[in-house]
Amino acid sequence: MLPPQGLPADPTGLARIVIDPNQPKKTRDEAWNVLIPTIEKIAESTIRCKFPGAKEGHSHWAAVQDAVSLIWQKLDPVASGGQPKYDPAKGRFQSWAKRVIHNHLITLCRQTKPSKAAKTDDELEEHVPEPPNTREEDVDIWDKRWEELLKLLNRLGVDMKPTSQGTDYFAVLLLRLRLALAERIEEKQVKELQWHEYSFSDFLERLLPWSDADTERRFQSDWPTLREIWQDIKECFDQPPFSLDGRGLCQRLSALRGSPVAPDLWHQWVRRAKTQAQKHASNDWAILEVFLPDRE
Repeated sequence: MLPPQGLPADPTGLARIVIDPNQPKKTRDEAWNVLIPTIEKIAESTIRCKFPGAKEGHSHWAAVQDAVSLIWQKLDPVASGGQPKYDPAKGRFQSWAKRVIHNHLITLCRQTKPSKAAKTDDELEEHVPEPPNTREEDVDIWDKRWEELLKLLNRLGVDMKPTSQGTDYFAVLLLRLRLALAERIEEKQVKELQWHEYSFSDFLERLLPWSDADTERRFQSDWPTLREIWQDIKECFDQPPFSLDGRGLCQRLSALRGSPVAPDLWHQWVRRAKTQAQKHASNDWAILEVFLPDRE
Protein backbone atom coordinates (compact mmCIF):
# COMPACT_ATOMS: atom_id res chain seq x y z
CA MET A 1 0.00 0.00 0.00
CA LEU A 2 1.37 3.37 -1.04
CA PRO A 3 1.12 5.96 1.74
CA PRO A 4 -1.23 8.90 1.14
CA GLN A 5 0.47 12.12 0.15
CA GLY A 6 2.30 13.67 3.07
CA LEU A 7 2.81 10.44 5.02
CA PRO A 8 6.26 8.87 5.41
CA ALA A 9 6.96 5.57 3.68
CA ASP A 10 8.95 3.94 6.48
CA PRO A 11 7.13 2.07 9.30
CA THR A 12 8.96 3.95 12.07
CA GLY A 13 7.83 7.29 10.66
CA LEU A 14 4.26 6.02 10.36
CA ALA A 15 4.29 4.75 13.95
CA ARG A 16 5.58 8.13 15.08
CA ILE A 17 2.44 9.71 13.62
CA VAL A 18 0.10 7.08 15.10
CA ILE A 19 1.35 7.69 18.66
CA ASP A 20 1.29 11.49 18.35
CA PRO A 21 -1.91 12.83 20.02
CA ASN A 22 -1.29 16.23 18.40
CA GLN A 23 -1.85 14.77 14.92
CA PRO A 24 -5.39 14.98 13.48
CA LYS A 25 -7.31 11.72 13.97
CA LYS A 26 -7.74 11.34 10.21
CA THR A 27 -3.95 11.55 9.71
CA ARG A 28 -3.29 9.04 12.49
CA ASP A 29 -5.91 6.66 11.04
CA GLU A 30 -4.35 6.93 7.57
CA ALA A 31 -0.90 6.22 8.99
CA TRP A 32 -2.25 3.21 10.90
CA ASN A 33 -3.93 1.75 7.80
CA VAL A 34 -0.65 1.96 5.89
CA LEU A 35 1.15 0.35 8.83
CA ILE A 36 -1.17 -2.68 9.12
CA PRO A 37 0.39 -4.76 6.26
CA THR A 38 3.82 -4.36 7.87
CA ILE A 39 2.45 -5.60 11.21
CA GLU A 40 0.71 -8.55 9.52
CA LYS A 41 3.96 -9.53 7.81
CA ILE A 42 5.89 -9.33 11.10
CA ALA A 43 3.17 -11.36 12.86
CA GLU A 44 3.13 -14.08 10.20
CA SER A 45 6.91 -14.39 10.33
CA THR A 46 7.00 -14.50 14.14
CA ILE A 47 4.20 -17.06 14.37
CA ARG A 48 5.96 -19.32 11.84
CA CYS A 49 9.21 -19.10 13.83
CA LYS A 50 7.51 -19.71 17.19
CA PHE A 51 5.29 -22.52 15.86
CA PRO A 52 7.14 -23.84 12.78
CA GLY A 53 4.78 -26.78 12.33
CA ALA A 54 1.61 -24.70 12.39
CA LYS A 55 -0.57 -24.81 9.29
CA GLU A 56 -2.13 -21.72 7.81
CA GLY A 57 -5.88 -21.49 8.22
CA HIS A 58 -8.50 -19.73 10.29
CA SER A 59 -6.52 -20.03 13.55
CA HIS A 60 -3.40 -18.68 11.84
CA TRP A 61 -5.36 -15.74 10.40
CA ALA A 62 -6.95 -15.08 13.81
CA ALA A 63 -3.52 -15.06 15.47
CA VAL A 64 -2.25 -12.51 12.96
CA GLN A 65 -5.28 -10.26 13.51
CA ASP A 66 -4.85 -10.64 17.27
CA ALA A 67 -1.29 -9.38 16.86
CA VAL A 68 -2.48 -6.37 14.85
CA SER A 69 -5.01 -5.55 17.58
CA LEU A 70 -2.30 -5.93 20.23
CA ILE A 71 -0.01 -3.44 18.47
CA TRP A 72 -2.89 -0.99 18.08
CA GLN A 73 -3.61 -1.12 21.81
CA LYS A 74 0.01 -0.27 22.55
CA LEU A 75 0.33 2.49 19.94
CA ASP A 76 -2.95 4.41 19.94
CA PRO A 77 -2.90 7.33 22.42
CA VAL A 78 -6.48 6.55 23.51
CA ALA A 79 -6.27 2.75 23.62
CA SER A 80 -2.98 2.92 25.54
CA GLY A 81 -4.40 5.27 28.14
CA GLY A 82 -2.36 8.21 26.91
CA GLN A 83 0.93 6.31 27.28
CA PRO A 84 1.93 4.63 24.00
CA LYS A 85 4.40 1.80 24.63
CA TYR A 86 6.53 2.46 21.56
CA ASP A 87 9.29 5.07 21.74
CA PRO A 88 10.88 5.80 18.32
CA ALA A 89 13.96 7.16 20.10
CA LYS A 90 14.75 3.66 21.38
CA GLY A 91 14.71 1.81 18.06
CA ARG A 92 12.91 1.12 14.84
CA PHE A 93 9.27 0.09 14.82
CA GLN A 94 9.77 -3.33 13.15
CA SER A 95 12.14 -4.55 15.86
CA TRP A 96 9.83 -3.35 18.63
CA ALA A 97 6.73 -4.90 17.04
CA LYS A 98 8.49 -8.21 16.55
CA ARG A 99 9.47 -8.31 20.24
CA VAL A 100 5.95 -7.37 21.36
CA ILE A 101 4.35 -10.12 19.27
CA HIS A 102 6.98 -12.70 20.22
CA ASN A 103 6.58 -11.92 23.92
CA HIS A 104 2.80 -12.07 23.57
CA LEU A 105 3.09 -15.59 22.12
CA ILE A 106 5.32 -16.58 25.04
CA THR A 107 2.72 -15.23 27.48
CA LEU A 108 -0.03 -17.23 25.76
CA CYS A 109 2.08 -20.37 26.04
CA ARG A 110 2.60 -19.72 29.74
CA GLN A 111 -1.17 -19.72 30.29
CA THR A 112 -1.12 -23.46 29.71
CA LYS A 113 2.21 -23.96 31.53
CA PRO A 114 2.18 -21.46 34.44
CA SER A 115 5.49 -20.04 35.61
CA LYS A 116 5.91 -19.03 39.23
CA ALA A 117 7.81 -15.94 38.10
CA ALA A 118 5.92 -15.15 34.89
CA LYS A 119 6.31 -11.62 33.53
CA THR A 120 3.76 -9.65 31.54
CA ASP A 121 4.27 -8.65 27.90
CA ASP A 122 5.19 -5.09 28.95
CA GLU A 123 7.74 -6.29 31.52
CA LEU A 124 9.37 -8.45 28.88
CA GLU A 125 9.49 -5.57 26.40
CA GLU A 126 11.34 -3.40 28.88
CA HIS A 127 14.11 -5.93 29.35
CA VAL A 128 14.68 -7.52 25.93
CA PRO A 129 17.53 -5.49 24.42
CA GLU A 130 18.14 -4.66 20.80
CA PRO A 131 21.24 -6.26 19.25
CA PRO A 132 24.02 -3.70 19.91
CA ASN A 133 25.36 -1.63 17.04
CA THR A 134 23.12 -3.35 14.50
CA ARG A 135 22.11 -1.54 11.32
CA GLU A 136 18.47 -1.81 10.25
CA GLU A 137 19.38 -3.52 6.97
CA ASP A 138 21.47 -6.07 8.88
CA VAL A 139 18.49 -6.93 11.10
CA ASP A 140 16.29 -7.42 8.03
CA ILE A 141 18.90 -9.66 6.39
CA TRP A 142 19.27 -11.75 9.56
CA ASP A 143 15.47 -12.17 9.95
CA LYS A 144 15.12 -13.27 6.35
CA ARG A 145 18.08 -15.64 6.62
CA TRP A 146 16.65 -17.21 9.78
CA GLU A 147 13.23 -17.74 8.16
CA GLU A 148 14.95 -19.43 5.23
CA LEU A 149 16.91 -21.69 7.59
CA LEU A 150 13.80 -22.86 9.47
CA LYS A 151 11.96 -23.53 6.20
CA LEU A 152 14.92 -25.52 4.91
CA LEU A 153 15.11 -27.59 8.11
CA ASN A 154 11.41 -28.41 7.82
CA ARG A 155 12.08 -29.71 4.33
CA LEU A 156 15.18 -31.65 5.31
CA GLY A 157 13.26 -33.26 8.16
CA VAL A 158 11.06 -34.92 5.56
CA ASP A 159 13.75 -35.68 3.00
CA MET A 160 16.54 -37.00 5.24
CA LYS A 161 15.40 -40.51 6.19
CA PRO A 162 17.46 -42.86 8.38
CA THR A 163 20.02 -44.78 6.32
CA SER A 164 19.90 -48.51 5.61
CA GLN A 165 22.31 -48.90 8.54
CA GLY A 166 19.77 -47.16 10.77
CA THR A 167 21.60 -43.86 11.36
CA ASP A 168 19.43 -40.75 11.39
CA TYR A 169 21.70 -37.97 10.21
CA PHE A 170 18.95 -35.36 10.43
CA ALA A 171 18.84 -35.94 14.21
CA VAL A 172 22.62 -35.46 14.27
CA LEU A 173 22.23 -32.26 12.23
CA LEU A 174 19.62 -30.78 14.58
CA LEU A 175 21.76 -31.27 17.67
CA ARG A 176 24.91 -30.04 15.92
CA LEU A 177 23.13 -26.86 14.88
CA ARG A 178 22.13 -26.03 18.46
CA LEU A 179 25.67 -26.65 19.63
CA ALA A 180 26.99 -24.45 16.81
CA LEU A 181 24.62 -21.61 17.72
CA ALA A 182 25.81 -21.71 21.32
CA GLU A 183 29.40 -21.52 20.09
CA ARG A 184 28.66 -18.43 17.99
CA ILE A 185 27.37 -16.42 20.95
CA GLU A 186 30.22 -15.13 23.09
CA GLU A 187 30.23 -15.73 26.84
CA LYS A 188 30.32 -11.97 27.43
CA GLN A 189 27.15 -11.53 25.38
CA VAL A 190 25.37 -14.30 27.28
CA LYS A 191 26.17 -12.63 30.60
CA GLU A 192 25.15 -9.17 29.38
CA LEU A 193 21.78 -10.23 28.00
CA GLN A 194 18.93 -10.55 30.47
CA TRP A 195 17.03 -13.75 29.85
CA HIS A 196 14.54 -13.14 32.75
CA GLU A 197 13.28 -16.52 33.94
CA TYR A 198 14.56 -17.95 30.67
CA SER A 199 17.97 -19.57 30.74
CA PHE A 200 20.40 -19.59 27.82
CA SER A 201 19.30 -23.15 27.05
CA ASP A 202 15.69 -21.90 26.84
CA PHE A 203 16.85 -19.20 24.45
CA LEU A 204 18.52 -21.82 22.23
CA GLU A 205 15.31 -23.86 22.22
CA ARG A 206 13.31 -20.85 21.07
CA LEU A 207 15.93 -19.81 18.54
CA LEU A 208 16.06 -23.28 16.93
CA PRO A 209 12.79 -25.03 17.82
CA TRP A 210 12.29 -28.76 17.36
CA SER A 211 8.90 -30.23 16.56
CA ASP A 212 7.48 -33.05 18.69
CA ALA A 213 8.39 -35.46 15.89
CA ASP A 214 11.94 -34.11 15.82
CA THR A 215 12.42 -34.67 19.55
CA GLU A 216 11.54 -38.36 19.14
CA ARG A 217 14.23 -38.94 16.53
CA ARG A 218 17.33 -40.94 17.52
CA PHE A 219 20.84 -41.12 16.11
CA GLN A 220 20.29 -44.88 15.96
CA SER A 221 17.42 -47.09 17.10
CA ASP A 222 19.08 -48.08 20.40
CA TRP A 223 20.10 -44.51 21.30
CA PRO A 224 18.20 -42.04 23.52
CA THR A 225 15.82 -39.66 21.77
CA LEU A 226 16.85 -36.10 20.97
CA ARG A 227 14.54 -34.95 23.77
CA GLU A 228 16.35 -37.17 26.29
CA ILE A 229 19.77 -36.03 25.07
CA TRP A 230 18.84 -32.35 25.22
CA GLN A 231 17.35 -32.67 28.70
CA ASP A 232 20.60 -34.25 29.84
CA ILE A 233 22.99 -31.71 28.31
CA LYS A 234 21.01 -28.42 28.48
CA GLU A 235 22.46 -27.54 31.89
CA CYS A 236 25.85 -27.16 30.18
CA PHE A 237 24.55 -24.06 28.38
CA ASP A 238 23.44 -22.35 31.59
CA GLN A 239 26.91 -22.12 33.13
CA PRO A 240 30.33 -21.06 31.80
CA PRO A 241 31.51 -21.56 29.12
CA PHE A 242 27.86 -21.74 27.93
CA SER A 243 28.70 -24.26 25.21
CA LEU A 244 29.57 -27.93 24.75
CA ASP A 245 32.32 -29.21 22.46
CA GLY A 246 32.45 -32.62 20.81
CA ARG A 247 34.52 -34.25 23.55
CA GLY A 248 32.24 -32.92 26.30
CA LEU A 249 29.18 -34.06 24.38
CA CYS A 250 30.56 -37.57 24.00
CA GLN A 251 31.26 -37.77 27.73
CA ARG A 252 27.63 -36.88 28.44
CA LEU A 253 26.38 -39.32 25.78
CA SER A 254 28.56 -42.10 27.19
CA ALA A 255 27.08 -41.60 30.66
CA LEU A 256 23.56 -41.38 29.27
CA ARG A 257 23.90 -44.57 27.17
CA GLY A 258 25.98 -46.49 29.69
CA SER A 259 28.58 -47.29 27.02
CA PRO A 260 31.49 -45.33 25.52
CA VAL A 261 30.88 -42.88 22.68
CA ALA A 262 34.09 -41.88 20.91
CA PRO A 263 34.53 -38.27 19.71
CA ASP A 264 35.68 -39.68 16.35
CA LEU A 265 32.26 -41.31 15.92
CA TRP A 266 30.45 -38.04 16.62
CA HIS A 267 32.66 -36.07 14.22
CA GLN A 268 32.16 -38.74 11.55
CA TRP A 269 28.40 -38.55 11.98
CA VAL A 270 28.48 -34.76 11.76
CA ARG A 271 30.50 -34.88 8.52
CA ARG A 272 28.05 -37.37 7.00
CA ALA A 273 25.07 -35.35 8.22
CA LYS A 274 26.45 -32.28 6.48
CA THR A 275 27.07 -34.29 3.31
CA GLN A 276 23.49 -35.61 3.32
CA ALA A 277 22.06 -32.18 4.08
CA GLN A 278 24.06 -30.63 1.24
CA LYS A 279 22.75 -33.29 -1.14
CA HIS A 280 19.10 -32.75 -0.20
CA ALA A 281 19.34 -28.97 0.16
CA SER A 282 20.91 -28.67 -3.28
CA ASN A 283 20.97 -24.99 -4.27
CA ASP A 284 19.83 -23.98 -0.77
CA TRP A 285 22.88 -25.47 0.95
CA ALA A 286 24.42 -22.00 1.47
CA ILE A 287 21.52 -21.14 3.81
CA LEU A 288 22.58 -23.92 6.19
CA GLU A 289 26.32 -23.93 5.59
CA VAL A 290 26.84 -20.49 7.14
CA PHE A 291 25.67 -21.78 10.54
CA LEU A 292 27.96 -24.81 10.62
CA PRO A 293 31.71 -24.67 11.40
CA ASP A 294 34.18 -25.92 8.79
CA ARG A 295 36.39 -27.90 11.13
CA GLU A 296 34.32 -31.08 10.96
